Amino acid sequence: AVIAYPTQVAIDQLCVVKVTGIVDRDLQGAILSVYSTQGVCVYYSTKVLRTNSIALSPVQGVYLGRVITSKGKKIQFKVIVMR
Repeated sequence: AVIAYPTQVAIDQLCVVKVTGIVDRDLQGAILSVYSTQGVCVYYSTKVLRTNSIALSPVQGVYLGRVITSKGKKIQFKVIVMR
């Protein structure tokens, strides 16, 4: 599972993305990405830890995130950036 908190962040506030229920070796080679609802990638990392602090776009809106493990498992989450 992937838990993002807070689910509503202020502009310039960090969001924590926590990955649970996945063995460490599946996180090696995993990808963490976040997209706007228009499909624009606003965050991308190939270094995925159990707890990740990320900064999102300074533009208000809904963002869809995804972790893809090294075995191809896809787990999605949502974050709302507010003023």
